[in-house]
Amino acid sequence: MFLIMKNHSYRYETENICRIFFPEEKITITGEETGDFFVVTEVKQTAIAVTVRKNDFQNCLSLPKGEEDEELMICTLLYKLLSELTGYTPLWGMQTGIRPVKMFRKLSQAHGEEYALDYFKNRLLVSNAKTELVIQTLSNENNILKRKRKNSFSLYVSIPFCPTRCSYCSFISHDVEKMKKLLPDYVSYLCKELILTAEIARKAGLTLQTIYFGGGTPTSLSAEQMAVILKTIHDHFDRSALEEYTVEAGRPDTITADKLQVMKQRGVNRISINPQTFNDEVLQRIKR
Repeated sequence: MFLIMKNHSYRYETENICRIFFPEEKITITGEETGDFFVVTEVKQTAIAVTVRKNDFQNCLSLPKGEEDEELMICTLLYKLLSELTGYTPLWGMQTGIRPVKMFRKLSQAHGEEYALDYFKNRLLVSNAKTELVIQTLSNENNILKRKRKNSFSLYVSIPFCPTRCSYCSFISHDVEKMKKLLPDYVSYLCKELILTAEIARKAGLTLQTIYFGGGTPTSLSAEQMAVILKTIHDHFDRSALEEYTVEAGRPDTITADKLQVMKQRGVNRISINPQTFNDEVLQRIKR
């Protein structure tokens, strides 16, 4: 697939829209209409235009320029053309981020829930089912946020290593086998940073409410390495008001009895298991 951008620089979002419909297609940025599959996105003086050609299919849509966001207009036209080409209507519409609830909350706070609802359904083209899921999740999150106390804080511990890198992954993460030599230093510096963070929180009079180990895959560390980090937290943070202590354990092949025992001994009361799919064939395809 060749992506041609004329008079604009909205590469990131236009590429993402293309990947919704053609996730395995290589996208090449070029200035010429070439090949048997190309997309032209153009900002003209008075209009926005998008053209898609693939083999015998060719169509063009345009909209007059106005107060509407140019990037959103381009993506909308591109989305509609690629949907026509493929016959596929994604349930999440043009919503490509990992936190749709965060966007819905932000829109609701700024303009009201009715505006957020309209934006999701009519501008991002999210299906009714997924929009309802966002609203339900937002309500559940609000019930949790109500428990937030004044001067409380949450501690996020980043472990950017995984056994292997999944084909769909866009997070900052590294293959633990290739980066094994970095792990001792990473653990050491992470512990130093945790000690400094604990001191800052103590001086600011903050109360620790939740701890979350994210990644990557935190359980790709050895039981000994996890023990060092968990002990640092145990020794330097006041956990008397702690409500939740979570470690992500999304890769079953990284979970051992020793690691679970280390977590239990240091007060971890929740593990987050995100298998992505229970279909073995899909797991193999995504290198998971």
